[in-house]
Amino acid sequence: MEFFNFNNHGFIRVAVGIPTVRLADPLANAERTIALLEEAAERHATLTVFPELGLSGYSCEDLFGQSALLRACLEALARIREASR
Repeated sequence: MEFFNFNNHGFIRVAVGIPTVRLADPLANAERTIALLEEAAERHATLTVFPELGLSGYSCEDLFGQSALLRACLEALARIREASR
């Protein structure tokens, strides 16, 4: 059955993670992202992709220039990086 294993033919399994995003709450969004990463790993995904601005949300407008939101996004990204190891 080795022939039917797609990994033997140079393919990978890709997952798409679409979290419910809380606007301007990167740490909560990171937790949702990590949960989706864990689910994708359980399903043997090699790569999981997420929407852009999935940590901050799209319509933060002036908040994008605030250092508090930027720091929170960096902290959230660090949590995701640690969880994905």
